[in-house]
Amino acid sequence: MQDIALQKKQIKRCFNKAVENYEQAAVIQKIAVQHLLSKLKLIPHHPQYILDLGSGTGYGVRMLTDYYPLAKITGIDLAENMIDYASNIKTRAHYLCADFDSIPLNDNSVDLIFSSMALQWSLNLTATLSEWHRALMPKGLLLLSILSKNSLHELRTCFNNTCHVNAFMTNDEIRNKIQNNGFVIRDCEVKTHKILYKDFSSLLHSIKNVGANHVIRSPPQHILTKKSFLTAEKHYQQYAINGKLPITYELCYIVAEVKK
Repeated sequence: MQDIALQKKQIKRCFNKAVENYEQAAVIQKIAVQHLLSKLKLIPHHPQYILDLGSGTGYGVRMLTDYYPLAKITGIDLAENMIDYASNIKTRAHYLCADFDSIPLNDNSVDLIFSSMALQWSLNLTATLSEWHRALMPKGLLLLSILSKNSLHELRTCFNNTCHVNAFMTNDEIRNKIQNNGFVIRDCEVKTHKILYKDFSSLLHSIKNVGANHVIRSPPQHILTKKSFLTAEKHYQQYAINGKLPITYELCYIVAEVKK
């Protein structure tokens, strides 16, 4: 429990520090939200109460308010600076600073949970999905995107699979976790996105500037040295595309329904 509390504190600190740069840096995050929103056409009814879990600066919440003008929409994020930023943008949505492992709502109270690129930060996926299941109504819907195993593979290879880069689950592991925790998957799509950067430093800053630079369960003494940075930078050139450096994001997009 102490390890989980410390990890959450560190994750929260990274996202709080990133708030000023987030909107400009969140390229893949906005692509993921837009693609996940396209899945709403699979929903036959109009939900009355929607949660966006891991709402960040509120980009997804603002899109959802346009799509569902009559729904009650609440964005929840662990980082209070993200919540403050989102709350200062005029919208009819509401925001709560809370942990998505402990949603401050009654059982069976939400029609739809929308969560884009947040679930990979769960430190106990079974517990997280159980909490989301609790908050959803019978037949409630879950729309999520989550990073999967092939994400950041270039960085992982260039750092020789050391603990400088987060590891992600396979798509099969993700699907199994969701199905084993009270959900029926209605749609699943795996999509690969590549974002190009002018150099290695810009690529690394793209991760830091959205607050995604905390490596879960990395030994605190494992510091990135200048030598390891330069070695990784040199090796990364093998992936260059027309003089620019790509970073791969493999995203698993899922529409699931509560099985109650």
